[in-house]
Amino acid sequence: MRSIIHGWSVTCHPLAARSFAIVVLASGRALAQHPEPAIEQYLRDSIGVTANEFADVHRGKVVTKLLPTLNPRDVTVFGMAEIATTRDAIAARLADPRRIIALRSPTYEIFDDPPSAANVARVAVDPSEYRGLKGCRVEHCDFKLPAATMRDFSTHVDWTSDAANLQVDSIARASLLHFVEDYRSAGSAAMVQYDDNHAVKSYEAFVALLAQSGYLRDFVPGLRDYLEFYPTHRPASPPEGTRWSEVLFWEEDRLPHLRPTLTISQMVMYTTPSGTPLVAVKQIYADHYYEGALELTAAFDAPPTSKGPATYLITVRRYRFDALPSGGFLNLRGRVRGRLADAVRESLERERHAAEDANATGTYYN
Repeated sequence: MRSIIHGWSVTCHPLAARSFAIVVLASGRALAQHPEPAIEQYLRDSIGVTANEFADVHRGKVVTKLLPTLNPRDVTVFGMAEIATTRDAIAARLADPRRIIALRSPTYEIFDDPPSAANVARVAVDPSEYRGLKGCRVEHCDFKLPAATMRDFSTHVDWTSDAANLQVDSIARASLLHFVEDYRSAGSAAMVQYDDNHAVKSYEAFVALLAQSGYLRDFVPGLRDYLEFYPTHRPASPPEGTRWSEVLFWEEDRLPHLRPTLTISQMVMYTTPSGTPLVAVKQIYADHYYEGALELTAAFDAPPTSKGPATYLITVRRYRFDALPSGGFLNLRGRVRGRLADAVRESLERERHAAEDANATGTYYN
C-alpha cells in the first residue's frame, strides 16, 4: 500500500513542517524523491482521518473534510471512498479523461491541439450574466477577465441590439481559444491576469496552492515541476513503468445558489512506477470565484473485505478565492465552502457506484 496526497496546510502538521526542510534547488525543484509511507498511517497522521471515519469509509460512506489552511482565502477539501474493486480497475477508469471530467460536470469539451472553434461551439454566456458584462471595467467587474477582454465586451458588443447575445458568445469563445493558445505556446507564464480586482495573476495563485502539496513535492517531484513550469520540465521520456497523458478542457460548473462558473483546466494522468494512478488538474482560468485551483485524485490498495479486493479513492481539491463576502446575510464564502465539499462527496459517490456496477458486470466502464 502506498501514500496518499498531502492535504494539509504546512503549518498544521509536524510532517508538513518537516518536509519543508528539504533542500531545494534555485529553480524550486526537489533534490530527491522520498519513499512513500504506508497509506492508513499517513491518512491518520497527515490528514487527521479518525478511527470513526475509517469505519464510515469501510461501511460504504464517503468521508469529506474541510482541512485547515494558512491563508483565509484558501479552501482545501479532502474526500475518501472505499470501492469494492481492484486498483487496476480504478486505474483504467482514471486513464479516461472524458469519464473523469463527466464526473465533475455534464457540460465540457476537450481542446484539440491546436484548439479549434468547434471546441468552444457549446460555450454560451448565461443571460443572467449580461448585466455584469455590460458594466465590466478594469478593477470594477463581476467577471474574472483580463483588461483586453473587458474592452472587447465594452466596445464590440451593441448592447441595444437583438444580436447582443450572439456577439457576447462570440467574444467569450474567441477569448477561451486565445487563453488556451497562449498557455500552450508560452506556458504557465502566459496564464491569465485577472484585472477585475487588483490585477491578480492566476499563475501566482496556482503556485501558492502547489506549494501546499507536500505529496507532489516529496513523492512526485517530476509531475510537480511540470505543473509549475509547463511546457518545460516534462521528462523527455517518463520513468520506466509509468504512464503519462494529458488534456486541456473547459467545463461549466453550476453549484446550487451560485453563479455559473466556466473554467479551463489542464489534466495530467500519471501512473507511478509503483502502480499508483494519479490525476492532477491545474486550473488555467475561471470566470468567477477562483483565482487558482489544484486537484489531485489517486487510488490505493485498501484492506480486502469478505467480498474481495477493495481500493481507496482519494481526492484533495485546493482553491484560492477572490474577496468573497464572509459574514452576515451575504456569507458567500461559507456557502461556497459547503458547496465544494458537497461536490467532492457527490463525485466520489457517483464513481463508487459506477465502478462497483462495472466490477459486478465484468467491465471497466458503464
